[in-house]
Amino acid sequence: MEKSLTSIQCHVIEGPHPTGNPGFQIHHIDPINRGEFVWVVRPQDLVLIIQFLTTGMYPQRIRLAVTGEVAPNPHYIEIPWGVPVSSVMGSTATDPEIRAIAGNILPRKMKKRGIWVL
Repeated sequence: MEKSLTSIQCHVIEGPHPTGNPGFQIHHIDPINRGEFVWVVRPQDLVLIIQFLTTGMYPQRIRLAVTGEVAPNPHYIEIPWGVPVSSVMGSTATDPEIRAIAGNILPRKMKKRGIWVL
């Protein structure tokens, strides 16, 4: 199949963080110039697109993993899009020792009440 995709270029990038970030890869492979646009589709976004194309309905819920050494019962939960993760964390949302992390924990930025967001 790969041989039939003549307009596809394959780039292999290895190394420590942030080599896995799309912005890093775009910058080193083909930097964006003024007036250009680049679209990036993450794997989890691709799943949503496929669900929409196969069912005709856009998924309105997102699946999250509740994990970590302080999680009493690691499991998955589903919440509607746009709902703050802190709203489903119960009393742990105010505990400064527990953080809600969305995405990669390395390039983190602090937001109110000890919740880390990207």
